[in-house]
Amino acid sequence: MTCENRENTGCALSHIADIAFRLQTFVYYSQRLLFNTLKDTNRLLDQLNSFVSRCCSEDAEPECFLSEKYIFQARICDDAISQSKNRAAALCCGKIPVEREMCFRGLQNKPPIKLPPLVGHFSYAEECLTFTADSQLFAESYLHSLAKRLSIFSWEMISRISRAYLMMYVSCCSKSEQLEQCFSSKVCI
Repeated sequence: MTCENRENTGCALSHIADIAFRLQTFVYYSQRLLFNTLKDTNRLLDQLNSFVSRCCSEDAEPECFLSEKYIFQARICDDAISQSKNRAAALCCGKIPVEREMCFRGLQNKPPIKLPPLVGHFSYAEECLTFTADSQLFAESYLHSLAKRLSIFSWEMISRISRAYLMMYVSCCSKSEQLEQCFSSKVCI
């Protein structure tokens, strides 16, 4: 089958610039690249967006016609920083496409390290201050940490958990005089 007869997956992805797509790819990279920072993950997302935006041109690269997962993985394999920080991912990149997919799935299902649980290190007042100062950064940081620790969960499940957690902050941080009481009533023990 030639490129002319196949669907241009990359071009189709370029039209999905919505929050769900960003969330899906953000979780995808966070779950497979445990040693990447939040900044590294956002850089990969920018590289993915840059790549798929070029897929709609007349002379689109052959990679644009491959699967969504292949395109996601190729950004990892093209990124020297991610490979240097994540040796297991670098090993996946050296495999043929079918083995590469299985290798990356293995990184998600059996991470190379066990991360410590997410535990609040700060007071609710400090967390609310951080949340109100930059709620997007707070949300991305939480999502990045959660996805790395709960790698066997789907991006949809990670999204639901994150949403519930962040809604607690939206609700409680506006009640500065009753923070402890608000958070205590919403946290399941």
